[in-house]
Amino acid sequence: MDILQEGRAIILLDGIDEIPRAHRAAMKTWLTSFTVLYPHNDYLVSTRPQAVGLGWLADLGFREATVNPMSNEDQSQLIDKWHQAVGEELKRWGDHDPRLAGMAERLKAKLHEHPSINRLARYPLLASMICAFHRRNHEHLPPSEIELTERLCFMLLDDRDRLSGLWDESFPTPYSKLEYRHKKLIVQDLAYDMMVHRQTSSLTRDEALKMVEERLARLGKSADPELIMTGLIERSGMLREPSPGRVDFLHNTFKEYLTSLRLVAEQNENLLASHWSDAEWRPVILFAAATEKQGYATNLIRLILTVKNDDLSLATEYDSVRFSELPQHLQNGSVTLNEARQRQLLALRCRSVALDLDPELQTQLDKLQEHLFPPRDFAEAEALATAGNLAVEWLKYRPNDAFYERAASVHALRLIDTPLARQAINDYLPDQNEQVFYELAKAVDALAIPAVVDSLVTPWRAEHSGWFETRLLAHSLVTTINHLVATKSITLLDLSWTRINNLSTLSRFPQLKHLNISHTEIADISPLQYLRNLEILDLSVTFVDNLKPISELRNLKSLFLSSIRAIQGVSNIESLQFIGLIAGGNIISGEPPIFTFEISDWFAPLFSFVPLPHLKKVWLRWGWGPTGDNLAFELRDEINEFHRLREQQNLPPVEIVFDFQIDRRFFGLECGESSTGAVTLPD
Repeated sequence: MDILQEGRAIILLDGIDEIPRAHRAAMKTWLTSFTVLYPHNDYLVSTRPQAVGLGWLADLGFREATVNPMSNEDQSQLIDKWHQAVGEELKRWGDHDPRLAGMAERLKAKLHEHPSINRLARYPLLASMICAFHRRNHEHLPPSEIELTERLCFMLLDDRDRLSGLWDESFPTPYSKLEYRHKKLIVQDLAYDMMVHRQTSSLTRDEALKMVEERLARLGKSADPELIMTGLIERSGMLREPSPGRVDFLHNTFKEYLTSLRLVAEQNENLLASHWSDAEWRPVILFAAATEKQGYATNLIRLILTVKNDDLSLATEYDSVRFSELPQHLQNGSVTLNEARQRQLLALRCRSVALDLDPELQTQLDKLQEHLFPPRDFAEAEALATAGNLAVEWLKYRPNDAFYERAASVHALRLIDTPLARQAINDYLPDQNEQVFYELAKAVDALAIPAVVDSLVTPWRAEHSGWFETRLLAHSLVTTINHLVATKSITLLDLSWTRINNLSTLSRFPQLKHLNISHTEIADISPLQYLRNLEILDLSVTFVDNLKPISELRNLKSLFLSSIRAIQGVSNIESLQFIGLIAGGNIISGEPPIFTFEISDWFAPLFSFVPLPHLKKVWLRWGWGPTGDNLAFELRDEINEFHRLREQQNLPPVEIVFDFQIDRRFFGLECGESSTGAVTLPD
């Protein structure tokens, strides 16, 4: 408990969506009391975004972040590496598959031809399963998401083990005797119970066993439920045990698909439609809308479009205007524009997957569609993107649209990702809005965007730091700057969080003064030896461990690192005035800017800085809350020794600035006036 009380812990809470909906409020109450009891620790809570509302923990001071689906480049790399790994494994067993050489590229091409399948392949687990299915199925992909999901179910529950040749000898007889349709009904029961009855992502093993036993009885099978459950977990892989005593699905897509099958079989359109506003239920609704059962999708969509007081016409009449522009009596009425719009967006998504739809309803949806473009946010963009090429015409560049509509349109086109959509994206390249830039940079090479190149010539000073930024290039998908024209006007390059891994081209930019390559895969910085004008260099969170190439850069004043090994070479760079050892720290305003120095459990880096003749300030930031007594005493001794060594070598004093909670009794007031260096404590 000392670690919690001292604020040195990271508390990780994973899977809020696995807690039944009825118990999530109690979970938040518990979390509130825990954060009050131990306020100085770091907390990370993860969940599927559909399980909780936006800002669910905002009142506790939590900030929200979303894990994005894989980009095109991420997906491409995963597919390449999967096929490479399969080839290496076959080679290890003395086997060879001649098809593997071009199979990865052929799969990528097929994914671009099938946007609905490509959307599934944005998630690493499903992308890997699609790779396996594609290879096993003679490089054939089903044309729709529902068909692919069904084929993946068959692959997991039946096909994989039967084709292995180990079916009879490896499995208990009761499990091997079950047909695919039997196992599918068993996991369907589990999915339905999780989704409909318990509103959770997992069950206890005992709960699952009870349902397996009941299903076996209905099938007339006398098998041991424990053997069947073990087979489903260990052999099929459809189910898993995320923790002892709990069972869930390998991926929620299977749970959603299997639940939809049960609801369609029960003809329960009303239950599905009643969940139209629940994000957790939307995949289930879409799977159900894709059924072959005649009339089902038509009834479902009509139920979804039903607005309070049956006043759909009132809502649709104003679809093309902003809600804030509606007459006040409509804003206060029982029918809101937002509600009607969200229903219509879901109806269009259902229409995009439906096999059987009443012609009259199709005509109604055609009329609705034009009022729903352009999308107003990314959620709407994702809904409209399901229409594929049919939506492209409505998503084309219109400079008079609001900036957020233009950004959302680019987002939708990026998701559609067909040749027609990519062509439409090119028309957005001249746009001058920052939000549009960010979306474009996810779809094309950032250096193909004129505004990005312009920002390199005229970077702006960030308000929070004083650091000049070219934010449009940072965080982009750029992998090389080979085609960037070197001009004397470019004095700053921010390549942080990009995919660049080679700096050889930088020798063409001798005029550079500021360079940020943090959070990249860079290991070799030898090309930087030619940047004689470089003043500020950020190498934090890279693979750099040798500073020798920059030891002769006499204008280098500020250097930011996160590698303890690299620090050993700092003492050779005599021109340094500011040093930052960064591990997720903040940028502090200053001239030149000062970066946070993230101290670890040891303070050896301070001694590496002792010989630097021009060093003026070190900023220490402790990331885990208040320090304990032992740590504070150790820190005090290290800093006093640092000052003593500087004084002993007749070097000027260095100001030590703290940015973390520490008991002031460890530093007497005289510390702040020390002749060997100042110590600044936080307020």
